[in-house]
Amino acid sequence: MIFSILSFVFSLFAVALCVRDRIHIKAQLAKYDESINFKTYKMENTNQIITDEQINKAWGHASFGDASKRDVIANSLLKYASGYSTGYTANYICKELGLITKGDNLTTLGKRYLFAAYSNGQSF
Repeated sequence: MIFSILSFVFSLFAVALCVRDRIHIKAQLAKYDESINFKTYKMENTNQIITDEQINKAWGHASFGDASKRDVIANSLLKYASGYSTGYTANYICKELGLITKGDNLTTLGKRYLFAAYSNGQSF
């Protein structure tokens, strides 16, 4: 009986933490204007768009072998932009970071991240 009560309380606490994190990410996404002009936008790197702390929070205990977390995210976004899909874990991470929508389309933040990941600081 006590175990089931503790389990229930723990699950409520976990849900509250997830809701708090989602609200924080939505508030952060609200800062970005959906009408960014990529031709005149100042060049950014991926660290300026998504911090390591945000990635670690969304990453959890996922493992993709030797690949870096930022490489996995960039490759996943490239797949979505090209019309392909990824596995569930990469999809969940991208959604938690606000880089893709529920329909697996890139958000403005996702487009910015993808451009920064593959532009190497160059824009022609």
